[in-house]
Amino acid sequence: MIAVEAPTYPLTKGPVVGIDHGHHNFHTLEERFSAFGKLISADGYQAVSIQVLSKEELAKIKVLVIANPIHADNEEGWKRPIYSAFTEEEIKRVISWVREGGSLLLIADHMPFGGAASKLAEPFGVQYEDGFVMKDERTWPPETYSKAKGTLKKSPVTVGIDSLVAFTGSALKLPHDAIPIATYQEDQKFHYPAVEAWEFDEETTVTSTEEMAFGGLVEYGKGRAAFFTEAAMFTAQISKGIRKMGFNHPHATQIQQFILNVMSWLTE
Repeated sequence: MIAVEAPTYPLTKGPVVGIDHGHHNFHTLEERFSAFGKLISADGYQAVSIQVLSKEELAKIKVLVIANPIHADNEEGWKRPIYSAFTEEEIKRVISWVREGGSLLLIADHMPFGGAASKLAEPFGVQYEDGFVMKDERTWPPETYSKAKGTLKKSPVTVGIDSLVAFTGSALKLPHDAIPIATYQEDQKFHYPAVEAWEFDEETTVTSTEEMAFGGLVEYGKGRAAFFTEAAMFTAQISKGIRKMGFNHPHATQIQQFILNVMSWLTE
């Protein structure tokens, strides 16, 4: 259920939020990201789809949300090599737009999405790792990041939030001046499949997540950027007819407020 008791803005009067639809995105406003769109709309934001990252289109929005972009060559086969979802010109435009006051929310999940988004994150000093963070190769049940365990950090977007539930993602490395949102426990390892996503065998590289983060915040020029490594928490999905994810999960009671906190930080 989506409910905002005291909307930040009058309905349809808040900042315009553009949801990227132009990069074969696995999550779009009409489908997997519909719950996200409904939530921010209930808080007064104006959620719209954006097809091209042109200077003219970016000028119309305050926040650009990109969730799980992918290159056309990797859309049907999640095998290496993983190509950038963005052209060099698109990256330059987005970087310039953020520097001048725009805000970016980039969500890139497990392989191949981390690899597809990495080139866009690099100018911010953020490095996406293109693999999977898991405990002993298990992807279920979901992970809980909490202040009690020390994995959920104090930050501008975790005020009033005690825990977050996430559903198998990748990892990133942050620059020294970034604000980490959550980090991993010692038993959460990074798994890097040699060839194909979800294929774990003797050739899979398994490393520590000690220097990695689940998400982070970056100030960039006049603008801001938030980076995450898991997309399902921003949705309301039911996988395989039984596994509830995002807003639907019974333990994910603080995710909606967390998302609104992120949007508030991006539009301050």
